[in-house]
Amino acid sequence: METKTVAVVDGRAAVHDFVVETLTGEGYTVRGFRSRATFLIEAPTIRPWIILLGADDDAFDVHTPLVMDSLRAAPYRPELPVILYSANPDADEREKVEDEPDVLPLPAPFTAERLLDAVRSVADRSAREPARI
Repeated sequence: METKTVAVVDGRAAVHDFVVETLTGEGYTVRGFRSRATFLIEAPTIRPWIILLGADDDAFDVHTPLVMDSLRAAPYRPELPVILYSANPDADEREKVEDEPDVLPLPAPFTAERLLDAVRSVADRSAREPARI
């Protein structure tokens, strides 16, 4: 059986590590990226099942709307919507894309339990009706 990969994309070490460790601890196969540019290069080879994208505009090399546009245009298209989160509740980049139908916002601050609930919710929705970006 093929292992499905969860991609975590966040340039802030503490937040990145918290998300990766939480998901790994629950048995998910996780690939962590601290650079959005690196993620976009490697995403076609890992074919992420779920993407958790940190959306603080001051923390990254590529802006969130550009990442989302790239994912929507990608021939491999992730199976599930992107879970967009932020440690900054006023992040401009998050607000630009969080109302899109292929994005599930995870409001800050969030706990490990809320993070896992969001991932399970997206996975459960996928089991009923596969979502496409």
